[in-house]
Amino acid sequence: MSEIERLEKIKFLAGLFFSVPDIAFVLNESAKNLISLITNADTPESKAYMSGKYESDIAIREQLVRMARLGSLPAIQEIQKLQENLKIAERKMF
Repeated sequence: MSEIERLEKIKFLAGLFFSVPDIAFVLNESAKNLISLITNADTPESKAYMSGKYESDIAIREQLVRMARLGSLPAIQEIQKLQENLKIAERKMF
């Protein structure tokens, strides 16, 4: 597997919310080594992992907002939780 294919696989699996040790297993790599690479924000592995994770988070939130706008009560409640968590996080920042 090339380095590009490896990074694409990390991104893909992160987007499916696999844990880092599970991704390491699939890649047949040391979990300790992959964890070390992913926790260093400057590595290609970290960027691939975070990109995959956040792209999926964005897609899920987009769908959640669409469902809330259509009147889905569970979606509305989930959006309210997200808004409250955002308010709490913003208070800590400012």
